[in-house]
Amino acid sequence: MDLSLAKREIHEALLLHLEITNQGQIVRETGQDRKAAQIHLVGLSGTGYATSPEKGSYMITENGKSALGFPETTK
Repeated sequence: MDLSLAKREIHEALLLHLEITNQGQIVRETGQDRKAAQIHLVGLSGTGYATSPEKGSYMITENGKSALGFPETTK
């Protein structure tokens, strides 16, 4: 996985949320600029590492977890 430090911080912040989170929460947790965070979140969604089930809300995907080194979980 070849991500910038800023994008990796956002990716890791998404991992800490078990449910859907909004862009504002990610900005507060990472301390990044709102516009930059939005661009990174859209980029993570485009690569399949995150998904946006609702406008302005995001969550990490199984691919995103795997990219950070977490194994896929099953029942």
